[in-house]
Amino acid sequence: MASRERFVRDAALIAGALVWIAFVLPPLDGWAGRFEYVNSLQYAVFAYWAPALLVVGSPWRLTRAGRSFLAGDRASTWFSRWWARRESDWRERRAVLATVAFAALEILWRITPVVDDVLAHSWGRLLEGLTFLVAGGALFLSLVESPPHSPGMKRVVRIFMAAVSMWTIWIIGYMDGMTGAGWYHVFHHVAGRGVSVIADKELSTGVLWVASAATFIPIVFWNLIHWLQAESTPDEEMYDLVREDRTRGSYGPQR
Repeated sequence: MASRERFVRDAALIAGALVWIAFVLPPLDGWAGRFEYVNSLQYAVFAYWAPALLVVGSPWRLTRAGRSFLAGDRASTWFSRWWARRESDWRERRAVLATVAFAALEILWRITPVVDDVLAHSWGRLLEGLTFLVAGGALFLSLVESPPHSPGMKRVVRIFMAAVSMWTIWIIGYMDGMTGAGWYHVFHHVAGRGVSVIADKELSTGVLWVASAATFIPIVFWNLIHWLQAESTPDEEMYDLVREDRTRGSYGPQR
């Protein structure tokens, strides 16, 4: 791994960990229980930014097995064999399941009873962060490079996954922002003091839209560009075939 790439991944790993920790501790966690737009910002960090940064940071490359894999010693580690199994014919189905599970969590953590009764407490917001850390990690592992792991899905599948994840929260944000009264009762507003109900809702919608777009639109366009290029040249398909052949040769006998 080149020194520049290592620096970028180290920075992403540190940033992902720090931003996640910052939003589970005071004062940001306390503000998330008082203002809807801060709660939405916390949601965006938990669901999108922290998992994406941590996956890009590739913490597994720092393990002994991960270093052996990157150094080329691929035949003798459980780590390499585990990654090899991810290249099976089931990888696209697992990716779709990860997308469905992530979208379900996006909806679950924004419905009124959950926000009012669970996210009103610090332990509830911590639980939200932990569930998104797992589900978001599974999703982004299927979307971006995280050495020694490489997404096994076709680019059109990755585009679909990113678009579904983004549009799910866009629809929820739109429905919340366009309602006359607030969806959530846990956020109290006093006329003439602080942020009004309407402003809080509109800021919340804007945060959700911008945060999800900043996360998924680059993934969509990056894969779209490479997918369109692959339509006019066989290089991409040839690369996949060579990689698949090398994988079979490295991790087991060819049949």
